[in-house]
Amino acid sequence: SAASLHHDPRSRTTVYEGEALMRSGRSEIRAERLRQVDDAQGRRTVEAEGGVRSRLQPEAAKPGDKPPEMVEVKAANMVYDEARREVVYTGEVDLRQGPIATRSPKATLSLAADGRSLEKLVAGEPVRLEEGQRRADGRLATYQLATGTITIEGEPVFISQPGPDEL
Repeated sequence: SAASLHHDPRSRTTVYEGEALMRSGRSEIRAERLRQVDDAQGRRTVEAEGGVRSRLQPEAAKPGDKPPEMVEVKAANMVYDEARREVVYTGEVDLRQGPIATRSPKATLSLAADGRSLEKLVAGEPVRLEEGQRRADGRLATYQLATGTITIEGEPVFISQPGPDEL
């Protein structure tokens, strides 16, 4: 839905403007402007501009597994490229999944081959990662969903964890 809609069938482009909202299942994108282009193979590119807010509900990696928690993102801009299986957010990106939050100028979500589950998240240059009272600052953070591991790169990487074992 949106305040206005323009569709050009020749270029396979649809532009939604004014409090635009696009949904697919439990996932959604909200922005002032959404532009969707379908290529000749039917693969979609969606560009979102202005006050982007998205909620992505990844599917479980295997049938019967519990799906990962909802990924919620606020950013200035977003580009979803179905052919590349990635979502790129730019401009003061605030990303949250469960208790983990990142803040960075850019974040890239890589999707699995099915296009509905996440493989990894890369945020940075620079990035701040927070989980409860723990905090880490670095150049780049990579979260591999299959293993649940987060790697923070940079020189130096600062880690803060309150308590007797504060780093």
